[in-house]
Amino acid sequence: MRDEADSGGSAAERLAAVGAAAEAELAEEARQMALQYLGARDRTERELRDRLKRRGCAPAAIEAALERLVAARLVDDEALARRYVEVRMSERPAGAIRLAQDLRRRGVDRGIVDRVLEEYADRIGTDAAALDLLRRVSKRYRGLDSTTARRRMYGMLARRGFDPETTARAVETAWREMEGT
Repeated sequence: MRDEADSGGSAAERLAAVGAAAEAELAEEARQMALQYLGARDRTERELRDRLKRRGCAPAAIEAALERLVAARLVDDEALARRYVEVRMSERPAGAIRLAQDLRRRGVDRGIVDRVLEEYADRIGTDAAALDLLRRVSKRYRGLDSTTARRRMYGMLARRGFDPETTARAVETAWREMEGT
């Protein structure tokens, strides 16, 4: 009978070492898939988790890969939410309701969404943002009768998540401006 020291430990220890190495390899494969997916654009933890599940990665490998990516700050839901809000406010303004829905749909935690929207509260869903948006698209409504134009403006702002009071004020101001020109 061979000595355990000569064989590198007990059979259970050798089996555990092989299992740990296999788990590490699977976690690295999952990490590489996640990095590839991140190459296109920022993703939330949930988006990455869902994608890796669909690709057949083991749950333990997914969690290990995500832990490494979060620790390396390659996945940061709060930073993603801030960038998302900044881009939306400059390119396609929206109200807080819509921004919150979009971020929650992507898997950002409600607490993070609330915190980020609070940081930008002075710029999100304001009368100025709604009016600016209507001014940018005002040519769509020229030539329409008052009722149709107002209904369409109201609908556009409502779909973008602006609250009813802000929407009504912006529509009235925009319509008065359009009538004046």
